[in-house]
Amino acid sequence: MANLHDLLKYMIEKGASDLHITTGLPPSIRVDGKMKPIPGLEALTATQTKDLCYSILTDAQKHKFEENNELDLSFGVKNLSRFRANIFVQRGPWLLPSVRFRSRSGRFRNSACRHRV
Repeated sequence: MANLHDLLKYMIEKGASDLHITTGLPPSIRVDGKMKPIPGLEALTATQTKDLCYSILTDAQKHKFEENNELDLSFGVKNLSRFRANIFVQRGPWLLPSVRFRSRSGRFRNSACRHRV
């Protein structure tokens, strides 16, 4: 399984607007409005999905997520870009359904949580 940094890098290299990580499905990217699974990756288990989610969260964000089963955040990856994510649990399994790419020049408005990975 790839780590989140590798998945985000692949997303940017392919010009994708979104990276979708969902339990039971392989990671996928949205390119020109169409969802495409990332080649060579298998469906994620609940544990793998949780590990990917938690890899970008601070302890405070983990606590907030565990209380609310949902978290919106933005974060930067050094020498890569800035990203916005919505993490939520739906019907039990762990989901990180949307990590939306924004260019370095893009602005993040009303973002409650910001940090660098």
